[in-house]
Amino acid sequence: MINVGRLRNRINVLTWTEGENELGQDTTILKIIKTTWAEIHLLKSREYIEANMLKNKTTYKITLRWFDGLTEEMFIEYGKKLFSITSICDMEMKHKYYELICEETTKKKEKREMEESDD
Repeated sequence: MINVGRLRNRINVLTWTEGENELGQDTTILKIIKTTWAEIHLLKSREYIEANMLKNKTTYKITLRWFDGLTEEMFIEYGKKLFSITSICDMEMKHKYYELICEETTKKKEKREMEESDD
């Protein structure tokens, strides 16, 4: 059982949807499908070299109330941070809480399209 008072971080759950940009062209954007409270913990952070560039990989554990339809193709937004979901666990298999393992993403395309959907 989780203490609901620990769910103190307001997050948005995002998914890719078809939409239009300011020129009326069809495009794929990140759209908010749910806003909820969650608990966010840093699990680990590491640096590695990829294509002669130093990269930082940060992994988080996010706990939130269960809702139908959450998939690993969705994203979590917290403040200005965007997380990709790598693992979903239905805690105690009772459909009450999810425990997500997420990685902070820095893909500019995803962030840019997410900002465009806010308009």
